[in-house]
Amino acid sequence: PSLSTVNFNTLIDQSRTGIGAKISSYKRGLLNSTDVLFSYAHGVPLNKENVLFLGMSGGFISNAIDENEIIDPSDPAIANYQSNKFQPAANAGIKWSTSAGFHLGAALPVLFGSVFQPEELSSTGLMPFDNFLFSFSYKKKVTKKVASRSKSKSHRYEPFELHTLYRYAVAGNNQFEVLAKYNFSDNLW
Repeated sequence: PSLSTVNFNTLIDQSRTGIGAKISSYKRGLLNSTDVLFSYAHGVPLNKENVLFLGMSGGFISNAIDENEIIDPSDPAIANYQSNKFQPAANAGIKWSTSAGFHLGAALPVLFGSVFQPEELSSTGLMPFDNFLFSFSYKKKVTKKVASRSKSKSHRYEPFELHTLYRYAVAGNNQFEVLAKYNFSDNLW
């Protein structure tokens, strides 16, 4: 399998609003997929210590088959796969962040999907609640003095970070990940 991704994200005028774009190409055996997503996110301050971030991405997935790899071109599954070349793609998420460094998030990574109907050899339907992502992270912020020739200034950085991610899937391949990171400085961790 081969995966290539180009990703771009930016804030709009240093506000709490961001936009982005992602293009990914997946090659696995005779199946090739390319997805293009455009993203929008906005942070809503709840008070001085809490911000709620909402985000959504939308675009499409293009599917193709490498015809040089096909063993049986008369297979109805191949014809069905090629008839569904373009599909809509979307995801959405929410994150709550505190000034104390705690972050709690949830996402629906697949808002539109395919539900395979074996009796018809076709794919139809929506399955937005078949997958969920839940995340928790903590970044302990400290302030240290940085001395330079011109003047002394304060610099905030996170020496300790803890990240957890849980992925729930109806198909049964649930995943749990934990990452702890210690940053000695901005450039060394």
